[in-house]
Amino acid sequence: MTEMLVVITVVAILVILIFSPQGNAGEKARRLQCLSNLRQIASALQQSSDGNCASLLGDTTNTGPFIGQWPWDMDTNVAAEVEKAGVTREVLYCPSNADMDDEAHWNFWKYAPASPVRVLGYIFLIKKSNASSPGRWRITMLSDQIAPPSDAELSADAVASTDGDYTRIQGKMADRTSHLEGTRPAGGNIAFEDGHGIWRPFGDMKHRIRVNNGVVWDY
Repeated sequence: MTEMLVVITVVAILVILIFSPQGNAGEKARRLQCLSNLRQIASALQQSSDGNCASLLGDTTNTGPFIGQWPWDMDTNVAAEVEKAGVTREVLYCPSNADMDDEAHWNFWKYAPASPVRVLGYIFLIKKSNASSPGRWRITMLSDQIAPPSDAELSADAVASTDGDYTRIQGKMADRTSHLEGTRPAGGNIAFEDGHGIWRPFGDMKHRIRVNNGVVWDY
């Protein structure tokens, strides 16, 4: 299934590059690749949950306690399980913000031993992420009494602001929102529990999660 998604994505990107105006082709291709990434991540989480009575990673005993202050933090144990399901490191970062795929983010746990996490390019609404209120946790791939799987966001682009500035996500490192148009986000891709994904324009997003440093996450 993952291989088929990759083939479809490559063909679609080639079509975009051939038929789109040059100025728009690059970002359109990045959005499409980003959507493919999120669908692969959702598929990996689904595969992992199939062997755990449909419980999502982060709610399992075999991965240990989930540690994470911000929505894009993923416990190293959980990340290892996602990789076992076929997701590569590159897929865990948005191509519109590829600079995040570096040593400091991927191996964040080396620089902050009290936080054994990888800082990734997407947010994950899975249980035990401290930044996500319990009302936003996705516990199983079946139903969390929040919304049906087709309406339950599972993972999404990093769209966040520090004191209203979307060009700055200020934590231990200075990052930015993906898919920026100037100083404002164009929107972001979102994957749902049932595996499908969509592009959500920024105007349709809402403030969802507030963390320290005045950072607010939207989806």
